[in-house]
Amino acid sequence: MTNLEINKNISDFIGAYCNKWNLSVAKFAERCNIPYMTIKRIVACSVQKIDVYTVIRIAHATHTPLMEILGVDTENLELYKRITYLTDYDKNIISSILDILEKLHISGRENREIPYTDLDYDKTSYLLDSRLVCPDSLDYSKMKKVTFRSTFSEGMTYCGFRLPDNRLNPYYFKGDILLIQNSEPMEGETGAFLWKEDGFTRLIFSKVHQNGRYTELQPLNGLGRTYRIDNENVADLINWLKIGVVAGIIH
Repeated sequence: MTNLEINKNISDFIGAYCNKWNLSVAKFAERCNIPYMTIKRIVACSVQKIDVYTVIRIAHATHTPLMEILGVDTENLELYKRITYLTDYDKNIISSILDILEKLHISGRENREIPYTDLDYDKTSYLLDSRLVCPDSLDYSKMKKVTFRSTFSEGMTYCGFRLPDNRLNPYYFKGDILLIQNSEPMEGETGAFLWKEDGFTRLIFSKVHQNGRYTELQPLNGLGRTYRIDNENVADLINWLKIGVVAGIIH
């Protein structure tokens, strides 16, 4: 695309925007915090090379994707336009989903069979069949198997847990199999933890936050209980088992 074509596309956008919102060129320049003569020259297609910051200011002021202003033809333009109008909260959700997709990059190069089990609904968390729990790990040999295509970190083992409800929405939903990588959950990651209490074996998926001697397990969507593990209290630690890190979803 030549400079003249870019200038014409931006000029067309400004004209269409002003018509839609009943703005003069002067009002448009004021809204974008750009000198009037600069906008006037763009509209007249008499600019040899438009400064990139001018286009960025137009994009911010009109809440329009840069590609639409520049007239770039792309199949993803509608997606970009929809993202532009999302709230910060919704954008954070989309960002989290993209993080999950990056961790579970489907390549089609490798088939992998991993053990998985169905979780049971419980008001507090999720119930896990206690027969699957060894003193310091899970007994994968007693689980069902699921096969899918993906890339994997070398040397890591994986397991899966199928969710029985939508409690973890908007991140995970009923029927999703959460893929768990057998690694130490780090600050900010979503960890899978086993909690043994009152004869029940509960599985908890939470954001990990280190707070001094405590590991805090915070609810993913801000709803529900925050658990605290005292890393210096053996009586407390004996009730907890770190299963791993949520690395993605198997559908």
